[in-house]
Amino acid sequence: MIFQENVSLRGLNTFKIGGNARYFCVVKTIEDLKGVMFFAKENKLPFFILGGGSNTLFSDESFGGLVIKMEMTGRLTEKRSGDVIQLSAKAGENWDDLVKFAVENNFYGIL
Repeated sequence: MIFQENVSLRGLNTFKIGGNARYFCVVKTIEDLKGVMFFAKENKLPFFILGGGSNTLFSDESFGGLVIKMEMTGRLTEKRSGDVIQLSAKAGENWDDLVKFAVENNFYGIL
């Protein structure tokens, strides 16, 4: 994984606002996430986990910590008892695509 410094947050949210992050990285695997969390802990850095950037407002002031962009993808469906299907998604899955997948497969209702 690559850590970038002083990364603008403007292009990472749908509102196109925000200052810079002291550190920024993209996480694509569980191992990446473990390494990133070790880095944050060792350097006593606050962190913010970012998904797709919708529903996220960043301050125009810089963030002195680490912004972690989640890009882990993958889905798993498991048949449970009766008509119950468990659909699991990793943290970087696109919400709209996941909903479309569920509808296309007749997975209705959330418990």
